[in-house]
Amino acid sequence: MTEPRPHTGQRPTAAASTTTKLPWWSPVQYSSRGEPVTRRRAPR
Repeated sequence: MTEPRPHTGQRPTAAASTTTKLPWWSPVQYSSRGEPVTRRRAPR
């Protein structure tokens, strides 16, 4: 049995490939280049 973890409300696969300290529900996301981008603007 794994050690009990506090329920932080984060998704296990949320931002798995990104190294951001912001929560998955944060309006600001970091692109693959490490630049902060808002969800309102397409990171493409």
